[in-house]
Amino acid sequence: MTGAEIICRVLGQLGIDTVFGLPGSATIPLFEELRQSDLRTILSTSEQAATFSAAGFYRASGRMAAVTTIHGPGFTQTLSGLAEAHHDSTPLLCIVTKPTGHQARKFRLQVLDQRQMAEPVVKKFFEINEASQTASILTKAFSTATEGEPGPVMIQIDDVALTGISSQVQIERPEPVVKINETTIEKVTLRLSLASKPLLYCGQGAFEGADQVRRLAERYSMPVVTTGAGRGVLPEDHALSLCVDLRGSAWRELNALIAKADLLLAVGCKFSHSGSAGFKLEIPSEKLIHVDSSKEVLDANYATDLPIECDAADFFDSLLAVDSQPASTSGWKPEEIERWRQRLATEMEQALPFLPQLKKADDSSCSDLYFTLRRLLPRDTILVTDSGYHQVVARSFWRVLSSRGLIAPTDFQSMGFGIPAAIGAALACPDRSIVAVVGDGGLIMSGMELLTAVREEISLTVLLINDHSLGQIRMEQLQAFGNEHATSLNTPDIGSWCQAMGVNHFLLEGDLETALNQALAVGGVTVIEAVTGYSPQLRRMRTRGLVKNKAKRLLGNGIVASLKRLFGR
Repeated sequence: MTGAEIICRVLGQLGIDTVFGLPGSATIPLFEELRQSDLRTILSTSEQAATFSAAGFYRASGRMAAVTTIHGPGFTQTLSGLAEAHHDSTPLLCIVTKPTGHQARKFRLQVLDQRQMAEPVVKKFFEINEASQTASILTKAFSTATEGEPGPVMIQIDDVALTGISSQVQIERPEPVVKINETTIEKVTLRLSLASKPLLYCGQGAFEGADQVRRLAERYSMPVVTTGAGRGVLPEDHALSLCVDLRGSAWRELNALIAKADLLLAVGCKFSHSGSAGFKLEIPSEKLIHVDSSKEVLDANYATDLPIECDAADFFDSLLAVDSQPASTSGWKPEEIERWRQRLATEMEQALPFLPQLKKADDSSCSDLYFTLRRLLPRDTILVTDSGYHQVVARSFWRVLSSRGLIAPTDFQSMGFGIPAAIGAALACPDRSIVAVVGDGGLIMSGMELLTAVREEISLTVLLINDHSLGQIRMEQLQAFGNEHATSLNTPDIGSWCQAMGVNHFLLEGDLETALNQALAVGGVTVIEAVTGYSPQLRRMRTRGLVKNKAKRLLGNGIVASLKRLFGR
């Protein structure tokens, strides 16, 4: 078999059934084999969109996808997507061709040091220089991507290897090793049994044990808090689920909750910037038991009394297998948990600098929009957001009622992520409703990827929050200086644009629920446009920004800072 044939065979053996990318001159042999294989090839509009789609595919399903690209410009297009996946612990295989040509010559076509450029944004960079290496290196790359802290890997393949012949096509996938031992489980069980007020903190890594999270929480009457990426591991309407989004001063409320708890069991989270409110969480080491599949995560940002290197599902299974019950009645009373739920929800809403109003939908607010959508859509709907202020609002009001029900760029925050990631999610989970929430800036950046959704006959709803600006940056400019610059967008007529692409378009106007019902009933690829305007809150923000900026100019930053400290601002 040729190297290209082996790639297709091995990907299938590894359980990968979807490949995103664009063909180029260097990958023609590979795409010919893809054509004849059982793998589904998704032609994206750009290699960046392909990597975002592969990320959305995994985050919706827990199954890995592959990306393929040519060297040079195709390779560089993948870097933002790979960086997003690397920061957000998302595994994917990126197969890129190796630059060719006369090695002794300078100024060669499309030549870059791809290893040096890629290594900062991938877990590992592999090279295949002959066909006989293909099966073993692909298998190693797959294991690297999925073991420990998940992340993207890159495999650079020489054109000689791609077209060369080899008989080595079988793979041996290593069996996963459960590293946890009985003694460790006994320690955890004892700590949980003796704790009066244990608290469970789950990240994205806990999704593989979502069913066990509920059972464990109920066994110990233990409230569950999650990172933003882990939301939905326990449905947010469950009596033990405490929904919090770590923005504004919400971290203070969470710190108060942690102070009340006498044990914090953190599973599948790495306490990254976003997962710790910019490292503002206060977690005494003697309270913390930290479980993660990656050794490098344990004790990295927060010292722990008991670090446990273990897969989340294996940890939960081992813990639940112990026939043990709490030694005393839980100190968490239902009414106390409900008070914490209300406190956290109030803090999330108050942390919003302003709440956009829908200009044409009977003056409804964006909170009404998400509450209504939540009521109309199935529990297992997956909401995918782009980067921007619309993400902040969506995370504040959308309740995640199923595992992997919210996908957002987390620790890299790539603009343009939303639509391609939603396409990946729809391909991975065709039986679940997928809704992408994007601003008009994100739509301009990656909206042409809807052509992929139309061609692949995907069912996808795009909720466009259209304020004709880069809303998050405009708001920050107004807060800081009272002026805005280079944030106004010449957004096209969305209805005409959708018609040209074969996409359904609905403008939200009149009664909100009626309009949403009509739009959601159509099926296929649909853009629901919600027009927002320049609100009174933004005008007040502008005035305060102008005053603050003038005060700084007149008094100087030092005096202004002293006055703010004096008045507790």
